[in-house]
Amino acid sequence: DEIARRLDRLWRPYHAAVDEVVAASPGAMILSIHSFTPVYEGKRRTLEVGVLFDEDEDLARAIARDLADEGIHVRLNEPWSGKEGLIYAPERHANAHDRATIELELRQDLLMDAGFVERMVGLVAEIVPRHL
Repeated sequence: DEIARRLDRLWRPYHAAVDEVVAASPGAMILSIHSFTPVYEGKRRTLEVGVLFDEDEDLARAIARDLADEGIHVRLNEPWSGKEGLIYAPERHANAHDRATIELELRQDLLMDAGFVERMVGLVAEIVPRHL
């Protein structure tokens, strides 16, 4: 009963709302942005940005390469892998509307630095459109 209640109250309305927004948007891709902790299981992470993908590997590689060319420490499918279902929602809605999808994972401590945030916003605005 609890599972059914949560599906009806949270999961279905969330995905219906996302689907409605995506259907009404003319974009060529879904770009999801998340953050990750700088210390995980006692180990410090030096990675600055992860580019996660499942199906759109060429797009992810191109964006990662461009970020690396700008001096960003970036890796593909780290600190998590999009191939392990960890970009489920963006991938689900992108596939439903024939769009590409990637997810950027940004290290949380860097998000406290206004300069880093401003730089990433500029880089994403410049780099992503050139690959669509």
